[in-house]
Amino acid sequence: MSHLDQMLERLPMLYREGELIEQILAVAGLSLEVFDEQMLEIQRNHWFSSAYELEDLSKLAAILDITPETWQGIREFRAWVNALRNAWLQNGTATRAPLQQFVDEYTQRFQAAVSISAVTTLGNWSEAPSQTRPALVENPAIRRFQRIPQDASIEPLHQAPLVNRGLDDSVADIFLVGSAAGSEYMPAIINTTNGNALVYTGVIAPGQRLWLQSMDDGRVKAYTDKKDVSEHLYSIEQVEPGQPWTPEQATQPARALNILRGDNTLWFLPLAHFDQPGLDRALYSLAELNLQQGRWDKTHFDQSLFYQEPVMDLWLSWNESQPASFDITVPGGILLNAAGKTEQAIENRGRLQFSLNLGVQKLKAAGVAAQTTLLNFSEIQGSRDALDEIYPKRFSEAGSTGIDALPESGGVFDSTDYGGSVFQ
Repeated sequence: MSHLDQMLERLPMLYREGELIEQILAVAGLSLEVFDEQMLEIQRNHWFSSAYELEDLSKLAAILDITPETWQGIREFRAWVNALRNAWLQNGTATRAPLQQFVDEYTQRFQAAVSISAVTTLGNWSEAPSQTRPALVENPAIRRFQRIPQDASIEPLHQAPLVNRGLDDSVADIFLVGSAAGSEYMPAIINTTNGNALVYTGVIAPGQRLWLQSMDDGRVKAYTDKKDVSEHLYSIEQVEPGQPWTPEQATQPARALNILRGDNTLWFLPLAHFDQPGLDRALYSLAELNLQQGRWDKTHFDQSLFYQEPVMDLWLSWNESQPASFDITVPGGILLNAAGKTEQAIENRGRLQFSLNLGVQKLKAAGVAAQTTLLNFSEIQGSRDALDEIYPKRFSEAGSTGIDALPESGGVFDSTDYGGSVFQ
């Protein structure tokens, strides 16, 4: 019932009918109708789910200390605030539950906000990165690489510091490459901090590559460019510098070289083995730690060897479990888009990842590092193929350059020119 009808009903019966009274009351009724519309709009703008101005949404979200990003529209901002609010109110912060709830809910709300008709859900969470399921990984491992020594080949008896900053002990993968200076024989790599050692009883020729790869069961496999050479590799659990080990201490299949949490010292030296080559390179006894390559005015006479050129490059790699950190990975295929709209799909993907990461930063505990990533679909198949030769082979010949004729051979007095003669 309109305001005009309501006012007419309040008049006595004698005054209810008449064109003049209706015109008079219509003026007041119209003002009341306008007032009601304004009040309804004010009421609507105080409800977060129905407000249609970004400014009003921002004022309401400011209560929760949430501000819109410059690229967020009304629908995206509303989806983001609702997901954050529900995670806070239903599960709190800093634990696994609100983080997973926010990622689940916002991913669905974002798809609806950008008008994706086929809204898909994430499903059950995994404890390891997956191409098909979301995952929250606490203390994720980061791969570290270190060349020993930095930017140079390694010489016998070299000792190098290595720091494992992770929460746990780790194992090393080792990559050895022979340099052009010569061959390396029977390299031994020892962690003097815990006594672990790996010994390869073979030759690393110039340009040859050797991988010492740690396996999940704790063993180590040795590969050259073309074949498995693990039979030439063994490990020692407890090495004491200066004290030779016995054949009984050698373990085959070899066990991984352990990298302790914190500071470690790696020691490299070529060690002689019975019936193996290396006469002018390998040491015939296990040295003390104070034995060094002789250098003028730097090493002691009775603690030095004649200097040996470095002929091998050495790299180490290991996994570190990062303290106070977690990673959230979401399969990128969750975000469907219409065919032919590639640019919009790429933009939506970037906005979804940025918003998820920003929301997770608000929910995580202070001092904890967090990262949210949309994983691309990928399939990795490792290979150690080596290039031997290129066919077909092509041979070419070329003469000397810089002159247009060969000089006269020999020198004969009064016969050959001075500039075109050589002494016999």
